[in-house]
Amino acid sequence: MYYCIVCSQLHKKKTVKSKIFKNGFYIDSFLGEQIHLGICGEEESGESKQGKITQATIGNV
Repeated sequence: MYYCIVCSQLHKKKTVKSKIFKNGFYIDSFLGEQIHLGICGEEESGESKQGKITQATIGNV
């Protein structure tokens, strides 16, 4: 299990494109558990997802 820093979600399985950081941890504030940080690899780049979020936010204003 790891916490993705791109999509801010917990993932249970590692895929081929995902990367998990060896020394980076997310500490769950509710349970106090240490969970590895990683990048899920579902998006090819973080910019494309950020662009969609920005466009949706501007469009709703």
